[in-house]
Amino acid sequence: MLGKLVKLLVLAGLVEGARRFAKANPEAAGKIAAGALGLVDQVTQGKLRAQLDAVTSKFRGGSKD
Repeated sequence: MLGKLVKLLVLAGLVEGARRFAKANPEAAGKIAAGALGLVDQVTQGKLRAQLDAVTSKFRGGSKD
């Protein structure tokens, strides 16, 4: 049980670091996100393209949903 809590805390720290990086460097974060989404699209052979497009539009539009 404690191991799962530690993993969750580490993940939360990584997410916070990514959020701060994206806020300070929006252009670089956009390039990284586009590359990651492209890789996921390639690996899933386009099966998740609609969901990836939704994420991309939220990321670029700055929606807080």
